[in-house]
Amino acid sequence: MSETRLRRSGHMAEDDISNEELSLEKDSEVGYEVPSVWKEWRSLVFLVALYALQGIPLGLSFGSVPFLVQKHVTYTQLGVFSFATWPYSLKLLWSPIVDFFYFPVFGRRKSWIVPVQFIIAALLISLSYVAEDWIQEGAIYKLTIVFVILIVVVATQDIAVDGWALTLLSKDHVGHASSCQALGQNIGFFLSYSVFLALSNASFANRFRSEPIDAGLITLSGYLCFCAILFFVFTVYLCFFISEDPHVTLDEDEKEGVMGVYKKMWKMVQLPAIRSLIVLLLTIRVAFVAADNIGPLKLIEYGFPKETLAFMVFLTFPFEVCFPIIIGRWANQYHGSALVTLRNGVLFRCVIALFGILTIASVPSDALATPFFLQVLVLQLFYSFSSNIIFVSQCAFFNQVCDDSFGGTYMTFLNTVANLGGAWPKFLVFYAVDALTCKNGEVCRVFPAGTDGFYPVALFLFVIGIIWFFVSKSRVQALVDLPQSQWKISLLDR
Repeated sequence: MSETRLRRSGHMAEDDISNEELSLEKDSEVGYEVPSVWKEWRSLVFLVALYALQGIPLGLSFGSVPFLVQKHVTYTQLGVFSFATWPYSLKLLWSPIVDFFYFPVFGRRKSWIVPVQFIIAALLISLSYVAEDWIQEGAIYKLTIVFVILIVVVATQDIAVDGWALTLLSKDHVGHASSCQALGQNIGFFLSYSVFLALSNASFANRFRSEPIDAGLITLSGYLCFCAILFFVFTVYLCFFISEDPHVTLDEDEKEGVMGVYKKMWKMVQLPAIRSLIVLLLTIRVAFVAADNIGPLKLIEYGFPKETLAFMVFLTFPFEVCFPIIIGRWANQYHGSALVTLRNGVLFRCVIALFGILTIASVPSDALATPFFLQVLVLQLFYSFSSNIIFVSQCAFFNQVCDDSFGGTYMTFLNTVANLGGAWPKFLVFYAVDALTCKNGEVCRVFPAGTDGFYPVALFLFVIGIIWFFVSKSRVQALVDLPQSQWKISLLDR
């Protein structure tokens, strides 16, 4: 490659920098010059902001709401609510529509991002009037329906943002989009999960009051209204002050219409490399479903204060910000390094899951005793680090192998399969925990009275994870050794 080639069909109005103006760094290993990543800082900040907005409703549906409704429903009912997150895993079904239909003058990605973010704001405002009552009533089906709609809209925003990320950054630095996604979603999730749970808890809030009262600093209704305003203000700014290149070159299939995109998607599934990757992505998170989704709920059930768990994330937040940046460097060392890092991250995550199981089993009568508090804090830090290894490495690998001619839909397909890998086992795991739990005084077929079904389920999944690590070695290495051409849809046209 004798010259630097930038693909910047989407850019910010205030960052209208020509290729000649970009400072260049000499890369002695590859023998060509690449634009300095610091020259794209505005684009990077913009991507982080978009992903942070996306993380706000995700933090509610994946985090806060299950915590708030837990004492009013069974684990099987919580499994029903987990279906609210499925649209985020099935966004592939409508991603070609998002990729194809748009207003050229307004911008290919803005045509979707602007209206869906206004819709999210409206949904959050509407939900603020009924959410607290539904939680107190344990109205799990009403909550599930509303959050399904909300996550459908959020998933649509994600499709557009993923596609924009491929063109907003230069080709040489597109791998940093994964760090932007991880950092942004961590920030949004942190606000809706840790910050909200802490500030809405009376015990936590009373630490900052001269006279204690039975109320938090904020309510769920108030937080939903605040988030709605945040979405509205940012979207107005995006609408009027951020420009996108209206000139978009469509490939031949897209020129034929939206069906051309679906045809390409079908071709994509036929690629041997993609099929092999799908097998990995659908199984990679099975080992962590119980530890990730039920572990924190069990920790609270056994006496660890919910507000303390939320406050603990305050302490780990600086690490949450740094982890994606550090891991992003590992994952982008060379082509395929991200997938190797991902596999190693799975083993590390399995070890952390086992540590989490043992921690839950050892909750003392004084759950706030300093040794146990430090044990949970260390667990939280290692959990965050291992989760970021998997997430950032996964996104980095997708960016490395993505076929640019298929843009957002290619990325969305891979992200969708990855999300589905964590979504499909959820209900089964929640149901299994309820089914295998034998309360005191009960006579059960499988386990004696007093058995918590969480432990056999979580340990079984841990063993599955260890087996996955060893079995996946050859498949991962085969994917790493594949040339870039094997990931191109044009391969099937030869």
